[in-house]
Amino acid sequence: KMIADAPLFGSGIRNFKKKCPEAKYGPQDNIEQRCAIHPHNFYLELLVETGLIGFLLIVLLIGIWSYRLFRLFPLWGYHPVIIGLVISFIISFWPIAPTRSFFNNWREALLWFMIGWLMASLRILENQKKVKHEKLYFYFKFILIKLFLLK
Repeated sequence: KMIADAPLFGSGIRNFKKKCPEAKYGPQDNIEQRCAIHPHNFYLELLVETGLIGFLLIVLLIGIWSYRLFRLFPLWGYHPVIIGLVISFIISFWPIAPTRSFFNNWREALLWFMIGWLMASLRILENQKKVKHEKLYFYFKFILIKLFLLK
């Protein structure tokens, strides 16, 4: 019901707890059970608090990161740190799992740190692959030049 009240822009960040006790969102006799601090699923929390626009932006960002992760899958190799970070990423953004609050939790700082670490690690691996290809190209070009000069 909260999503229907403000579908595009939502009710505002961290307003779930303030709006939930209102009578139009459910019976007044079990407010403590019905209204937790947050919905315990940050996809629902995003829909309620940021609306469809904020939700789509965050889901797009998660989609871009996921695409990058799986596009660079061959580069992971047996890097245990990267594999651990990828597993943490997947578990953190699993859509049907109960989660912590997206905006109001110190553990979210750890999540964003982990995502930054993961994306930086993937960038390093990507650059190492480019350097290898550039070296191979250089050696290939060098050999071709030598062959043509020797003729």
